[in-house]
Amino acid sequence: MTTPLGLDGATPIALADIAAAERALGFTLPPALVALCLAENGGMPTRCWLIDEARDMEYWVNWFIPIEPAEATTGKGLVSIYCQMVGEGVLPADSLPFANDAGGNFFLLDRDDRRVWFMPMDEWHHEETAEQNWARSGRAVANSLTAFLAALSAEVPSWARE
Repeated sequence: MTTPLGLDGATPIALADIAAAERALGFTLPPALVALCLAENGGMPTRCWLIDEARDMEYWVNWFIPIEPAEATTGKGLVSIYCQMVGEGVLPADSLPFANDAGGNFFLLDRDDRRVWFMPMDEWHHEETAEQNWARSGRAVANSLTAFLAALSAEVPSWARE
């Protein structure tokens, strides 16, 4: 794992909470996500900028979604957000939201190829399926969660300082 993100964090969790989340989801969480949540479980990161020079884009990661402790009932954790979004047909079942930006757009981990994607929700077309929206608007931003975390920077882009 890379250097800490400085997350201000949700409630710390244990392996039992990971196991409960995996039971509720019906699949095993990626090891890199488990390691992140055990070390720093959700919150606002101090290293929050992802620079995509190939597309001349900067992404602001505003919030990492926590895994709630097994007994929690707030409905704001990774499990409840995933279940709600898949249930409403907003998210393909093979995509796991783990962070978002300040505009409500999601960073998703593809459970099949482990790449990290950015899904701009403001480009969503309700007449299309989640898969169609994903294919049209989703942008791969890192080859893995580990690469995504390593690429995050505390350096604020010049346009954001003005």
